[in-house]
Amino acid sequence: MDTRQIRAGSAQLRGLLLSQWSVDFRRMGRRNKEFSILSRIYNILRRKFIGKNQQIKSIDGGRNGMTIQEKLERNKKNVTEFYDLIINKKDYETAKKLYIGPRYKQHNPLVKDYPEGLKEFIDFLKTNCPEARSEIIRTFADGDYVILHVRSIRSPEEQRAIIEIFRLTDDGKIDEHWDVIQPIPVTAANSNSMF
Repeated sequence: MDTRQIRAGSAQLRGLLLSQWSVDFRRMGRRNKEFSILSRIYNILRRKFIGKNQQIKSIDGGRNGMTIQEKLERNKKNVTEFYDLIINKKDYETAKKLYIGPRYKQHNPLVKDYPEGLKEFIDFLKTNCPEARSEIIRTFADGDYVILHVRSIRSPEEQRAIIEIFRLTDDGKIDEHWDVIQPIPVTAANSNSMF
């Protein structure tokens, strides 16, 4: 399920509410208040049944047999395990077998597309940065996307803050990747951590 499906489901619910109740509001002569009242009711129902109830099946009709929350948790688990395998363990073969989709589209301009491009990057790390390690500080999931906030240590002198974004397929395979990397300076203009 992705955000487009959630929006479509939300639009269908709103349309149903508007079509069922608009006639009654018009009869009462309250056309101007119709949208406001229905919007409030819609938002209450949406928060109650979609936002808080984790047992609601996904908008795809539950074909995958998972609740929305279960899918988000599965996606977070898959991405964090994948990330540990490729960055910390540098085990491309296991990562490919368990977590990488056949397409694996790469948005980092230094890494080629497809699983083979990722393999080249892992081989580069093995050769040039064998001690490189990363620590996942935060994990966020939204629909088919998982975002990691990462502390990367290539060497004691080279540490970086990274935001990793992954898009997963319906079956939980990693299909697309973006990242934004910022070196951690020795001194900062404030006392806040980057993490």
